[in-house]
Amino acid sequence: NELLTMAIEDFSKDRKGTRIIAYRNTTLDPLNYRLRNLFFSPSIPYTTGEQVIMNKPYGKSIHNGEIFTIDKVEEADFVIKFPILEVDRTTIQNRTIKVYELSVSDKKDPRGVLIVPHFDSIGEFHEMMDDLKENAKTDRSLWSSYYAIIRNFASVGYVYAVSSHKSQGQTLNNVYVMADDILNVSKTSLKTKLQSLYVA
Repeated sequence: NELLTMAIEDFSKDRKGTRIIAYRNTTLDPLNYRLRNLFFSPSIPYTTGEQVIMNKPYGKSIHNGEIFTIDKVEEADFVIKFPILEVDRTTIQNRTIKVYELSVSDKKDPRGVLIVPHFDSIGEFHEMMDDLKENAKTDRSLWSSYYAIIRNFASVGYVYAVSSHKSQGQTLNNVYVMADDILNVSKTSLKTKLQSLYVA
């Protein structure tokens, strides 16, 4: 549509200073992948100089909604101590998956390394964690292992399109607000919708 066409033009000139703001993840996710694939190869999910946003807290000092610039991308192997539920006991098995190590900064200040499952291992990782979650429903002691493993990995997203909540506090040059997406959200009060528009 016209909004997207105008936004793409601004993204091509000022990628870090341009944002599309919407409400629903079902709107944001396809937009982010579509826009990202215009500038970078889909087979390379993270690129030096690109920005990412945190979907969850990570470690002790990185918070949900923080935006970082990727300074370096490295591939590595990561060993997970994975619990195996057997008939009369639980054993630990070392499983190795490929990961990306993203060195990130915030306004030129280094903020550490984010560990993210590799493109080649993401399916295996999710399958592994889904199995552990199912087993934890039988043996509740496995929940501690589940969360201990999950805490090792950062949940990050692209920032071409962000939610109205996560857009708070950002200074941008070009902003496109998808008002229809915000106002047409079901099961959300008019007050909340208007607050989201005000924030955007």
